[in-house]
Amino acid sequence: MQIEWVNESTTTEIECDPDRIDRVFTNLLLNAINQSPPHSQVVVSLNEEPTKYLVRVIDRGRGIKSENLQHIFDRFYSSEIGRRAKGAGLGLYLIRQIIETHGGTIEVEPAVAKSVTFLFVLPKLTSEA
Repeated sequence: MQIEWVNESTTTEIECDPDRIDRVFTNLLLNAINQSPPHSQVVVSLNEEPTKYLVRVIDRGRGIKSENLQHIFDRFYSSEIGRRAKGAGLGLYLIRQIIETHGGTIEVEPAVAKSVTFLFVLPKLTSEA
């Protein structure tokens, strides 16, 4: 498995709980690896906008059926797709809770065949402290 890191940001200053944000990255990355075929590539990218950071985690798996997209962040939901689908269906639910607690959002971008992109957005650190 190859993991590509694309950083298009000049700074990265957010006010956050680093353990929780680490959990977000770890969970999304493990999901992407588990959904992707062996010897494929997972891409993690960071883009910067004036007031926020955008992070994308892109796998090379089978995608998500459109009927599953509305439930993907629901508690205890598992679409049971992929090579090694397992778990209690709490991972994406907890990620959404962490991101929203940090003032951000998370979504699944419209799937391209054999790929899923999770996009989460976190606000930049404001100078008003």
